[in-house]
Amino acid sequence: MFLLDTSTLISANLFPNRLGKYTRNLIRRSPDIFFSAVSVFEIVAKQMKGKLNLGKSVYEFLAELDARSLPLRVEDAAEVYSFPSLIKHDPFDRLILATTKAHSAKLITSDQKLLDLGFDWILDSTI
Repeated sequence: MFLLDTSTLISANLFPNRLGKYTRNLIRRSPDIFFSAVSVFEIVAKQMKGKLNLGKSVYEFLAELDARSLPLRVEDAAEVYSFPSLIKHDPFDRLILATTKAHSAKLITSDQKLLDLGFDWILDSTI
């Protein structure tokens, strides 16, 4: 199971050249690609602030990817406790990271702070 962080989710659909070849192939070929409900909230918030223009509804945007939604559960949110060094980091990223850990998945991200944690289940989206 692979979980795309918000930036990777946006890039996969709108800016695929921002992703590495391995990541593009993985997203295209794997049947286990997921996105978080947290990312949907973040995308909608960016749209409302005028920082992102999808040119379509968020539902149409998501339908274009062969990915499934991964709901945010109480267990996922509680897993944020596992990453005390990230207390000042973006809360959306922390929730997505915690969700990934709670589901024993792999996170695909370009967030250097998350990549620097050194976990083998956090994958660099630029590769």
